[in-house]
Amino acid sequence: MISLKAFVAAIQEAIMQAHDSLSTSNIAVLDEFFTEEDIDPDDESQGKKLTPKSVTVEYPTAAVDQDGNPQVTEIQVPLITLVPLSITQIESAKISADFDLEVENGELQLVFSKRRGRWWSRGSDTKANRLELTITPIDTSDGLQVLVEGYEAILKRQTSNL
Repeated sequence: MISLKAFVAAIQEAIMQAHDSLSTSNIAVLDEFFTEEDIDPDDESQGKKLTPKSVTVEYPTAAVDQDGNPQVTEIQVPLITLVPLSITQIESAKISADFDLEVENGELQLVFSKRRGRWWSRGSDTKANRLELTITPIDTSDGLQVLVEGYEAILKRQTSNL
């Protein structure tokens, strides 16, 4: 037996902890694409900056050499522009449970009973208690989208003059 208040609070706390865990994982995505550095190495109180991780790519130009082979130039490509970003959230949390209600000391209590579940339901295939979490990809945040678009614009400028 558990009070309805305690039951709802426990479910809410579990969902919040799951959400916090996913948020931490989503923030860790930045570690894949940026390195953290001191703004001023001589003065740590200035804070940190994130510098994009980049790769150097040989990119063909419109120019050709004397043998007719295309010329190449090196461009810096931020990694964040090369891969799709996947961020997750809890889309919904559903709980279904079979229980009886009782009032004890003026407080509503839930009494979970197997007799309502599949063990006693004469042919029913439902479970007595079930928690369903649906975790799905979500759209990239506006801030991250602007950041990626900015790096893509720099990349386009590097290649537009070639």
